[in-house]
Amino acid sequence: MAETNLESELLRLTRLEQFQIEEAKAGYERLVAAHPGSAEAKIQYAWFLTDLGAKDAAMALAREVLAERPEEIGARFVLSLGSTSLGDYETAVEEFAGLFAALPPPHLPDSPCMYFCFLVMRSCDFDPAKAQRFLQKFFADHPALVANGTRDAIAKLMESRIHQVYGQGQAISGFLLFVDLVNSTQYKRDFPELWPDRIVHFLMYTKYAFRTLGFDFIKFIGDEVMLFLPFDAKTDKAEQALSIYRFIFSRHSWYLDEVNRFNPALKGVAQPEKSPHRIAVKLALGEVTGAKVFHPYYDQTYDLIGRDVDRIARIKEMGHENLVIADQGFYEALIQNGPDFAEALSTLRWRQKFKGIDEEVRFYGKPLK
Repeated sequence: MAETNLESELLRLTRLEQFQIEEAKAGYERLVAAHPGSAEAKIQYAWFLTDLGAKDAAMALAREVLAERPEEIGARFVLSLGSTSLGDYETAVEEFAGLFAALPPPHLPDSPCMYFCFLVMRSCDFDPAKAQRFLQKFFADHPALVANGTRDAIAKLMESRIHQVYGQGQAISGFLLFVDLVNSTQYKRDFPELWPDRIVHFLMYTKYAFRTLGFDFIKFIGDEVMLFLPFDAKTDKAEQALSIYRFIFSRHSWYLDEVNRFNPALKGVAQPEKSPHRIAVKLALGEVTGAKVFHPYYDQTYDLIGRDVDRIARIKEMGHENLVIADQGFYEALIQNGPDFAEALSTLRWRQKFKGIDEEVRFYGKPLK
């Protein structure tokens, strides 16, 4: 396999792994064997193994990469996620010490920082005072991260709700996402003592989880989270759609499993998959073109106003729990990744008129499980 084919082969396997698991696995094995010095190939293969639930193999591959290239942040991320899945949060947080040492500010990406902040908050039961004490000890144990500016960068990120990056009245395009906690009213009646922890956990985890993909947190709407991923001139729209699809639908419905992995109501339950405390969600995705950006006067977040926003808000009311609904714009972006994706979001298909929207709206659905 020629060296010049490495990038295209990695992209091909990214698409293949969604539908032909064994063929993708064999392809990764061949690629890693053909390019033993490629950290990129090994890390992508490690993420695939993580999706398959082969955590030990994924973590071993990540350690192999780090033995030769300690600066590889992707490998640190694989190890942190592996430790998290094993319930070893202390080790998961500690992996970030090496990551932050290898890649200090101003080159520090938001994605690992947001996951680090979530792990800290989760370990401290979402108590800001505990989190501050935790961070003080963490940085006292790693003085090099104080010297290189990591401590100050993390403190700024923890204090701010969102970076102020858009001007008042600016038009913006991207993918809008609503994540709705299903059956919350009935749950509140049936389990009032567990309700506060469950709703706070869901809202906070969802906010931070999708930030790792680049989504901006817009606002909480009762038991819903509204997020927005602006289109990036450097990233193809189809690639952004694929990243979102993979995040939600990777091997074991990654988002749904993770949101319940951290669910405080399932701690110590013998059969958590059958528990009435298990979180069920509904996600609605859609493309927004030229929405107006609005900054509420009382904080530094931004909101979106426009017909596309209204349309996606309408379709999110359709369907049932553990379902992903996507509009025509997101669907068309996704199918640009290849013919296999033509049926990826077509378990359910709708075509419907909505109040206040002149044209008939087409949208698609796929269960999370």
